[in-house]
Amino acid sequence: GSPHEVDNEGVVAAADACVKGAVPRYVVISSTAVTRPKSLGYLFTDVYGHIMGEKKLGEDGVYAAFRGSTKSAYTIIRPGGLEEPKENVIQGPAALEVSQGDVLAGIVSRMDLAEVAVEAAALGDSSRLRDASFELYYTKGAQ
Repeated sequence: GSPHEVDNEGVVAAADACVKGAVPRYVVISSTAVTRPKSLGYLFTDVYGHIMGEKKLGEDGVYAAFRGSTKSAYTIIRPGGLEEPKENVIQGPAALEVSQGDVLAGIVSRMDLAEVAVEAAALGDSSRLRDASFELYYTKGAQ
């Protein structure tokens, strides 16, 4: 599907279903720079079907869907560029940087991103990372 169908409508429809079904935790994988439309990362990536704008609209829809929900929570992970490291191995928590505010960017492997997403989903109804978004990338090379 298109970025509009997947990153906006699909993300919001899944959020609505999670709230309706009282799913404990909905994890969304978005992208760094979605809140910085003048950044190079946003401009470069948005060329492909306005993917960054659609991701931001999807995030906004998640916030709206979960507003006031007491039985369901969301966690939005904004990974840096999804480039596999040359070693093609999971580098693990010691190599990762987590931040908020969408101010830095970097790269992260799909494997490390998947590990973090599974851990976030496993939090279930825990208050940790409840209704939160954060950026994820390797400390080395962050900019």
